[in-house]
Amino acid sequence: MQFYRLRDGTLPNVHEIRQQNPGIGIPDTPDDLSMYGYEPFLDSSAPAVGEGQSVVRRAPKRSAQGVWDWTWDIVERSEQEIEAEECAREEAKREVAKAARAARVAGIQVTTKAGNAYDGDEVSQGRMARAIVALQAAGVPSVRWVLADNSVISATVADLAEALALAGAAQAAMWVIQP
Repeated sequence: MQFYRLRDGTLPNVHEIRQQNPGIGIPDTPDDLSMYGYEPFLDSSAPAVGEGQSVVRRAPKRSAQGVWDWTWDIVERSEQEIEAEECAREEAKREVAKAARAARVAGIQVTTKAGNAYDGDEVSQGRMARAIVALQAAGVPSVRWVLADNSVISATVADLAEALALAGAAQAAMWVIQP
């Protein structure tokens, strides 16, 4: 059970009342603590509202039976407020979907026909593209490359290009977010 502390309007439970009043013997289920400045508090839930309405919790009030409880106001929401809330919900859902997609993209791994397993995240794709261009420009057949399992190989332009194409296709397959 909760209580309303008359002095400051806080809502302590029995344990907190004992801590705040160590010299007072308070039973486990007290009925009346009004002589110590505490009165019962109901802590009711918000009332149900209809479409286009919201509920606002106001300061507690004391009922005729001596029990404190929240007061609630039901407020009509404007079309702009309803639309703004819907937009905010949609944006939040989209951000969650984008974060999930980013995590999936970060975990892309691809395996080429040669059996080499490459990391296929966006950073790795950029590294592959730069390596391919550099190898072709320099006329060098291969470059040392660390694979997804941390083994080191001599990666050829053909193997890197295949890995890049596979990673790009995997990313493209997960890129569109379904509504």
